Amino acid sequence: MATMTLVEKHDFLKGSAEYKELDKLCFLSKNLYNARLYTVRQHFFATKKFLVYSKLTSQFTETNQADYRAFPAKVAQQTLRLINQNFSSFFCTAETESRRRISRQNTNPEIFTQTERAASVHYTDQAVSVKVQKGYVHLSQTNIFIKSRVEKVQFVRVVPRKHKMTVEVGYKRDLPKEKNLSNPRAC
Repeated sequence: MATMTLVEKHDFLKGSAEYKELDKLCFLSKNLYNARLYTVRQHFFATKKFLVYSKLTSQFTETNQADYRAFPAKVAQQTLRLINQNFSSFFCTAETESRRRISRQNTNPEIFTQTERAASVHYTDQAVSVKVQKGYVHLSQTNIFIKSRVEKVQFVRVVPRKHKMTVEVGYKRDLPKEKNLSNPRAC
């Protein structure tokens, strides 16, 4: 049976206690993203080869990288995978453009600047606990409890906005069966 992914959105305004903790998480995510991006770029400039995700994860673990350790392992890995996707896209686009001889400028993934305060945080279903009886979703290693009607959470994404934080709780639901219409013109 086919399924669809739905998202339940929750907004936390700038003055709330949850906002402060979510902002801290997004700030740490930005730092981890930049550290990973810097390491990958330096390795690429030195060797002309892409530093794969598995090697960098083990390197960050061995060197006890502070931003990597600040998150639960599953959450930190999602941030590192985001860089991996961005660089894969960059290399694929660069290869396609070189074959087509397109003169459009292809820029590699950018470092978040100091003025850009935050990057999104991705929690997998394994880094979230759901209190079904009480109707809450709890983000691991935080004091954040989000009131939700979702019973089987697939992911939670924290997205920074200008004056608020948006928490998206993703879940899957089965698609309803379509009616078999013998007349295609019928409504």
